[in-house]
Amino acid sequence: MRLIVIVVAVLGALLSEELDATYWLSLVHGVLELRIGARLPVDLTPVAWNVFQAGVLGTLVFNAADNHVSGLTLFSQAACGITFKKVG
Repeated sequence: MRLIVIVVAVLGALLSEELDATYWLSLVHGVLELRIGARLPVDLTPVAWNVFQAGVLGTLVFNAADNHVSGLTLFSQAACGITFKKVG
């Protein structure tokens, strides 16, 4: 049940001031997708209730408390601990 709450709560835009980048999360045909600019979307695979694998991009850990998602942290080979904050 917590996984469903994360998916619904996280849809929309997330901004990283450090990267000056916006990630867009959407639900397409029951699959959580990540879009970065004009690139093809990446399907997110759940690993734990708040952790998703984003293919070669890395691992996304959603920051959640009391069914509210404030953002996420990206862990990849190139960079660790890049934070994104939910927009709106």
